[in-house]
Amino acid sequence: MAVTRILVAFLASLVFFLAENEALPTTPDVASNEISTIEKLFSPIATDPYTDPSTDDEGTTEGITTPEPEDSPPWRAHRPSHPCHRPCLEGGSRMICHYNFAVEWYYAMSKACFNCSQNSSDCFRPDCVAANGVKRTIITVNRMLPGPSIEVCLGDHIIVDVANHLSEEGTSIHWHGHHQRGSPYMDGVPFISQCPIPSNSVFRYQFVADNPGTHFWHSHTGLQRGDGHFGSLIIRTTDSNNPHLGLYDEDLSEHTVSILDWSHQLGVAMFTAHYHSDGDNKPKSMLVNGKGRFYNDTQQVTSTPLEVFTVRQGVRYRFRVINAGVQNCPIELSIDNHTLTVISSDGSDFKPKIGIGFILLVLSYMSVRGVF
Repeated sequence: MAVTRILVAFLASLVFFLAENEALPTTPDVASNEISTIEKLFSPIATDPYTDPSTDDEGTTEGITTPEPEDSPPWRAHRPSHPCHRPCLEGGSRMICHYNFAVEWYYAMSKACFNCSQNSSDCFRPDCVAANGVKRTIITVNRMLPGPSIEVCLGDHIIVDVANHLSEEGTSIHWHGHHQRGSPYMDGVPFISQCPIPSNSVFRYQFVADNPGTHFWHSHTGLQRGDGHFGSLIIRTTDSNNPHLGLYDEDLSEHTVSILDWSHQLGVAMFTAHYHSDGDNKPKSMLVNGKGRFYNDTQQVTSTPLEVFTVRQGVRYRFRVINAGVQNCPIELSIDNHTLTVISSDGSDFKPKIGIGFILLVLSYMSVRGVF
């Protein structure tokens, strides 16, 4: 009888627990910005791939959820362009731009790459991060290197839900170049403007895109940025507010150039070996948009794909260059048989510097114009 009473009490408690949890909200607590339960971590708010636009009563365009198949996590899908990536038109509506970032330990040249080292088409398979063709542990956001690009218009409301899947390690995202006026608590510097995002939890960043230019986001925790935790943040403006509009014909997403110094070990191992032993901080490769090759002195060791930029003769292109490097600065960039015109740096426009043979990327991001 005693066992029966205990069993009945247990079942009653279980039914009460399930009923109580069914009533839990499925959206994050915006006031605290943190979602600490596993149920909420994998709730729909953390796995929606993107949002489609519909206009609300206040003239702000808000997203409608577009679901993915249940067996396709958000970082495995090839999604169409985000609806916030659009021409910035005079009198156009501001949009609420929702992104979902899944941060996790991953591996370059993993089994997802199949025979990438011998067959370059395998390097473009879903979940394959080839980097420079050498196997190593990395950190990815949505299993991409670099992570997802955020491209919005001035005045848009950016919302990014960051799910930390790193085991036993916190993380954060700093929005490099964005001033965060009015939202300093969204700056992403751990122990200054926020606590690190704990493992197995989600933090919501939300702020207004209020200063246009070429910026980038990256982890501000430890050396995670150098292990792959970064991506571009491009804030465009209307033609009437663009002082350099007449200097170029095309401003394309595929002409964003993210440069990263790349080693064959985790950044913390390279850093400690350099500062406490006989190691050095020289990279094994330079990655452009996550792609590169490894050369042992002058001998080519790997044949992974390189980044290719497509241009047409006689067209003036704007290239947005981001130095995401960690242990090496500056980086020199040039284009053979071409001169460059520098029009912006650190997200600020200035009087064009015309006819430059190369640019020295001491700072983090720059806009250049090239004529091809």
